[in-house]
Amino acid sequence: MIELDTLGDQLVELIGSAREECLLVAPYVKRAALLRVLAACRDECTLRVVTRWRIDEIAQGVSDLEVWDVLHDRGRAELWLQPTLHAKYYRADDRVIVGSANLTHTALGWAVNSNLELLEEMERPYHALASFESTLFQGATRIDEQIYGRFVEALSAFEPASWTVPEVDTDFGPREWSPALRFPLDLFSYYSGNVEALSVAAREAAANDLAALRPPVGMTEGQFDRWIGMALLQTPEFQTIDKFVISSRRFGEMRDLLEARGASNGSRAWQTWMRWILHFLPEDLEFYTANYSEIVSRKR
Repeated sequence: MIELDTLGDQLVELIGSAREECLLVAPYVKRAALLRVLAACRDECTLRVVTRWRIDEIAQGVSDLEVWDVLHDRGRAELWLQPTLHAKYYRADDRVIVGSANLTHTALGWAVNSNLELLEEMERPYHALASFESTLFQGATRIDEQIYGRFVEALSAFEPASWTVPEVDTDFGPREWSPALRFPLDLFSYYSGNVEALSVAAREAAANDLAALRPPVGMTEGQFDRWIGMALLQTPEFQTIDKFVISSRRFGEMRDLLEARGASNGSRAWQTWMRWILHFLPEDLEFYTANYSEIVSRKR
């Protein structure tokens, strides 16, 4: 039996098994995730995707209008909108998977700090679910160029969502995330859309960190700092650090700890963590220098 690491891998295997027809049903569909799944779909298969488009959700980045371009360019593919859709349902010929996962990297386990989701293959044949598919297409609208253009036009009336960050495709899991942005003050700048002064590298690092932590939108800087601090407390790497510094530790010990956890450059990783802790969790750890080495210990 093939070992499948993520729900996304499970879905790719399902779609790759289709010989005639694929049906993908999810309220949220992101372009990158759709492309990754469709890479397994045979060209000769008929493909239908059913989703919902709400302008506020698209403005927030939970779904992409660009999935239309993916399907339009493919051929033998249709995009349908069902405004009341909440189900997540994926069919390849007579095999069906249902569950909670949308067609996004975050839901399918392909993103940093992915959601905890479920997909399960049905044991009964799909024709037992024919009534669901019949109901699904009742009241659904098939997208064409004109309808797509109307959505693009409507979206332009919304303020750009500067706080929206992309889902980051990754080969590592949520337990391996650690901050990438060197200067944590820049994180709120990116979050709030003030990116002009940030370097390209800083923007990329901030996008990755926000994609991992996923803060809610519209916070003030004070709220943002407090929210990020509480999120950091729950990350496995900070919890490892916090347990390790019950006794005071030198810089070299912290470097070695992070390298043992997979950091390619333990010194840089610990320097970054120190800055994040001092900025977002100033009451938790304290730092001082003794005998030419930086020492860290718990404050509490």
